[in-house]
Amino acid sequence: MLVLADTVKPNEEQARLLADGMENLVEVLGNVCSSLGKTKH
Repeated sequence: MLVLADTVKPNEEQARLLADGMENLVEVLGNVCSSLGKTKH
């Protein structure tokens, strides 16, 4: 987990990394949820 102990506001690079990470997480969770209940042949 990204810890910003002494930083009040993340800088541009940190904000971009955080946004990209959240986007990836949402995509992975969406794929997992959409594949639940489907049987593989």
